[in-house]
Amino acid sequence: MNTFAVNIDVVNISENVTPLAAGAAAAGAWALVNLVFVLMGILLAVVTLALVIPLLRRKKDGSNVLHRSIGARVSLIGFGLTAAIALAAAALFFVTEKLFGAQVLIDEWTLVHAVLIALEVAAAAATLVLSTGREEEVLVPADQ
Repeated sequence: MNTFAVNIDVVNISENVTPLAAGAAAAGAWALVNLVFVLMGILLAVVTLALVIPLLRRKKDGSNVLHRSIGARVSLIGFGLTAAIALAAAALFFVTEKLFGAQVLIDEWTLVHAVLIALEVAAAAATLVLSTGREEEVLVPADQ
């Protein structure tokens, strides 16, 4: 049996650091889902306004009259609430998101935006349901 002794130098090869998925969020990013929620909220506020306007103005006997009823007041309050939530969500998006950073799908503010859009949908639905069934109204000319 022959034995050979071999001297081998051990070389340690260092690995390159690979960026992790949280690297983009840590450096500053904006979430696409948050933008979609904000745009949905603005669209919902516009649709609510479009559905509330006919409830405020109706033609009766050929004259344009303004309804000062409970339903009209609920419509205005509900639209105001829906629009306020949409504006709050948009302001939150522009304050919390770093628009010049990378784009990610979701971030730590996505749950807050989801809650805001859920509140806005509930406010819009309540506005439309509560304002259509009210018949106690006082008709006044629209000029006043």
